[in-house]
Amino acid sequence: MWTWFFDWFLPTLSPEARIAVCNYIRWAMVGFFMIFAFNGFADVGLHGFARSDTVLNQQQEIRDINLSLLEAAILDTRIKHCSSTTLEARQFYANHLSELLRKYRDIVDSHFPVPSCQDLGYDP
Repeated sequence: MWTWFFDWFLPTLSPEARIAVCNYIRWAMVGFFMIFAFNGFADVGLHGFARSDTVLNQQQEIRDINLSLLEAAILDTRIKHCSSTTLEARQFYANHLSELLRKYRDIVDSHFPVPSCQDLGYDP
């Protein structure tokens, strides 16, 4: 692996010296990555291992974002269901809406208050 390095930079090294230099380079690389892993480069934006409270906060933020996207999808599907004119479209949106409501119920363990078509301004 390092033969090109030794042949070009240090052609007079003995095989034992080459092994010693390889071992030194390997340990230097291990030390460098250990410093990196243990927050050694935080000043330049490389933070190493994540702390558990940071991970939990990010998981909660992601859960909240996914939940708000799911709520928006439920309301959008309900609007499309109420505004559709054909029976096939109404059945499609009703099935899709029930699937989204099941996902919401699995995440939150409660029912989403789906507005009626009259509340949205549509006549059934």
